[in-house]
Order: sequence, then structure tokens, then C-alpha cells
Amino acid sequence: MAKMNLFHAQRNLYISGFSLILLIVLRRNVARLLSEVETGKKDEDKVNQEHKELRETLEDKSKELSERSEEGKTETKTETKDEDKMNQELKELREALEDKSKKLSEQSEGAAKYDTF
Repeated sequence: MAKMNLFHAQRNLYISGFSLILLIVLRRNVARLLSEVETGKKDEDKVNQEHKELRETLEDKSKELSERSEEGKTETKTETKDEDKMNQELKELREALEDKSKKLSEQSEGAAKYDTF
């Protein structure tokens, strides 16, 4: 009978110890995941702000280019070069905007994985 009580006491001790270790590990992982989600949200806000700024810059450049084309001035070589530069800037801004949009969608997809808790 004493051996049986000793066996049950040891078994309960091992189960309690294992449960305690498991609790500590799970708690640490949850804390790490939550910090990653917060970091992802901050990054998402930053990307949104950059996206907004790029969009505004793109709209400003587009308006400027359309105003120049509507004026109907006779084009000289310098004006043609300026328009070529502006067109190149517009292309670069569009590419940057598309890159930021892709990053934002990737981050929001990544954050969605963690929101399932």
C-alpha cells in the first residue's frame, strides 16, 4: 500500500511539473506572437502613410503634367526633356506605389494569420 501511495505521489508530481513547464512555454510563445502582431500593425500603419504620400505625390505630378499639356505651348527641346523627366518620375512613383501596395497586402495577410486567436 505504501508503494502504491508513493507511485501516485510521484506520478502526480511529474504531471504537475510537466504542466508547469508547458504553461511557461505556451505563455512565452503567446507573448512573442502578440508582440509580432503589434509590430506588424505598426509596420502596416507606416506603409499606409507612405502609400498615402506616394499617391498624393503621384496625383500632384499628374495634375502638373496635364496642366502643361493643356496649356498648348509650343514645345521646345527643354520642355520635351522636362516632360520626359516628369514621365519618368511618374513611372517611378507608380512602381513605388505598387510595391508599397504589395507590401501592405502581404503584411495584412500575415497579420490575418495571427488574428485567428
